[in-house]
Amino acid sequence: MLGARDDLHAAVIATSNVFLRGQNAVKAHRARQLGLAETSLAGAKTDAGRRRGERAVRLLAGGRVGQSRLSDREYVLAAMVPPAVMNAAQRAFCFYAADEWRPEMGELALAMDDATPATVRYVSESLLPVVGGDQRFRLVTPEHWRNDPIHPLLAQALHPDGDGYRPQRLFGERIDWVRSHDEPAVQVADFAAWVVCRTISNPREAIARECFDLLRSVLGGEGGRCFELYSIGSVQPEDAAIYAHLHSAEQPQQWLEG
Repeated sequence: MLGARDDLHAAVIATSNVFLRGQNAVKAHRARQLGLAETSLAGAKTDAGRRRGERAVRLLAGGRVGQSRLSDREYVLAAMVPPAVMNAAQRAFCFYAADEWRPEMGELALAMDDATPATVRYVSESLLPVVGGDQRFRLVTPEHWRNDPIHPLLAQALHPDGDGYRPQRLFGERIDWVRSHDEPAVQVADFAAWVVCRTISNPREAIARECFDLLRSVLGGEGGRCFELYSIGSVQPEDAAIYAHLHSAEQPQQWLEG
């Protein structure tokens, strides 16, 4: 049913112990992020920015926020939020570029399952406002969106100096925390993530692979990749080759080139 739809697309980020390079590598990565968070906090100019910065620093340092601490596992989950969000935005630009989608593409709403650990929630809220300044993230928008009348999403998200986008204007000022059984989009995201995870972790399971193949049209992206890999450090070709057989042979025709 999902694979037969042409109005539904998903971005999936996957990782493994191989890509995380071991517990010491995770701790070192977290320590580097703590240093960046401390620098950001020192330069915060608003009360809201200082509050976000203080939460991020406390959590990254292993301190308690509310009743929770940030475990290394939850840190990895939180670190995967920005690339997942940016990949979802890029898919939206690609597959909903036509003018017929303008009313629906006037703004992007970011919703997350309210069962997400509180620590991941705090960190994702702290990271998303600055995601636009990360050199790893690049968005390609349809050229015709710049023709008069300019596309409403670009009009509100373009940076005043004309270079790049303001993430707060692109995704809004906050995350909507929703209950998964009340929100179909979260249910679809959970299912897509489960299918990819199951296919990777159980390569001999025929039903999981059948589900994965049926979802290819929903998952396909740049270069035909059905999911992105999250790694500490760059993904090595020999490591990525393990999953190469799961990707599509070619990228969707709607994919934008920039």
